[in-house]
Amino acid sequence: MTSILGIQTDAEDDEVVMLAADTQVTLYSGPNYSEEKDPYPQSKVREVNESTVIAMCGTYDRYVENLFTYLRDKDYRKFLSTLHDRKTIPELDNISNQLRYLKRDVRRRLRELLESRSQPTSELEEFVIQLTKGQPETKSALDLFITGLIQNILTPPDPIQEALRSSVFYEAADLNRHFTRRNREKEEEIGLDDYTEFAIATNSPLGLNTVDLFGGIKKLQIGSGDIDYISMGSGSEFLDQYLRQGTYRDDPELKEYSPEFHTNFRIDSISSRCAYELAYGAMMYATKRDQHSGGVIEIVTLRPNIIIPHKVTIKKAIREAEKAAVRSEAAKLSY
Repeated sequence: MTSILGIQTDAEDDEVVMLAADTQVTLYSGPNYSEEKDPYPQSKVREVNESTVIAMCGTYDRYVENLFTYLRDKDYRKFLSTLHDRKTIPELDNISNQLRYLKRDVRRRLRELLESRSQPTSELEEFVIQLTKGQPETKSALDLFITGLIQNILTPPDPIQEALRSSVFYEAADLNRHFTRRNREKEEEIGLDDYTEFAIATNSPLGLNTVDLFGGIKKLQIGSGDIDYISMGSGSEFLDQYLRQGTYRDDPELKEYSPEFHTNFRIDSISSRCAYELAYGAMMYATKRDQHSGGVIEIVTLRPNIIIPHKVTIKKAIREAEKAAVRSEAAKLSY
């Protein structure tokens, strides 16, 4: 469980996307939620590449961490193997999955042939070389399909870009489907809040998307409300209260840490600074009211082709303030 918030602004020359999450983690370990120390000391907001940041809510376990590993190394076989908890993977009998998982030696052999580092050893290898070089000329739909397949072998498509293009995040659906299977095998009850859902923020182009438990992707439509935002997780109702119902207008804490906010806030043209302060205020409001959210608030800013994480600076400042407070209190005592 958690609180996830994304805000997108369209102010002229100051367009940004803010993606925020709390940092409280409850590990799922069977029918009960565990209070054990988090063995995966990672953030709920992950920068998966130079253009994409993903936030997660719901169940967090090693299978979720496996998904993030897959998004980095694109090893589909390893991803499925971990979901199944075994090396033999029935799903690879499916032809579409076979095309997504290709042994590394297949990709290596194709590169050797196309880079003329090795000679073809069969008529089929010779034909593949000719086809990729446009000899014979590709004419039919089958020709184009085969050449496209070869290009996919050489350069595997990025899973996130494919998901955004098709509006379906299949790997997220796989994650939740196997979560259901594992709990049914153990005869454990699960609720909708136990499934893992995601928010995807991009900087090229700027955009915010939500991913439901079935992998369905919904893009935030700019201009859909006074404040363009998405909210997810157990604290979403409080985020909605703060932003949609206008609680931020009378928030004393917002006035305290940002006394100039209301002077500079324009509902029809929200600046990047106002968006940041608004995101922080909304997250603080939610974490104080939702028992499943808490900890340091992490916010990541996305500008066109730029990602700016703020967590490290904030955590360092909090740690320094804590040390100063401890020293101050200790000075009141004697050795």
